[in-house]
This record gives sequence, C-alpha cells and structure tokens, in this order.
Amino acid sequence: MNLHDNPLTKARALFLLAAFASFVFSVSLFFTGSENQGIFVGIWVPSIIALGAFLAPRAAAGREPAARRVSATHSPAGSES
Repeated sequence: MNLHDNPLTKARALFLLAAFASFVFSVSLFFTGSENQGIFVGIWVPSIIALGAFLAPRAAAGREPAARRVSATHSPAGSES
C-alpha cells in the first residue's frame, strides 16, 4: 500500500495542516492589533491536535500501544509457572 493512499496518513496531515493554519492565523491576528482574538484562536491549536489524536489513533494503523505489547509478552510478577 502506498503511503499517500493511506486514509489515516491523510487524516493526520489534514489535522496538522489545520493546526498550523490556526497558529498562523493566531499570530497574524495578534500582531495586527487584535490581541485577544489572536489568543483565542491560538488556543485552538492544541485542541485541533488533540482531536486528531483522538479520531485517528495509532492503533488503527496496525500498531499496538507499547503497554499492550509488554503485558502480552510478560507474565505478572509472582505468577511464575
């Protein structure tokens, strides 16, 4: 599968692009005299990134979180067979 055909990669790129656009818009508002509006738009950036992380998790790409890999390969302490 081509990297550019992966919808998960496209979704992540779209969220990062939206966050970057929000950052640029925030800075431009702040330095053109609308400081309060620039700050308001600036706090969208972490929210957009968090939304992207929530909607496009890495586990959907076939990768499990490291905690699951470790717990699946190691038995709990004290339960030696």
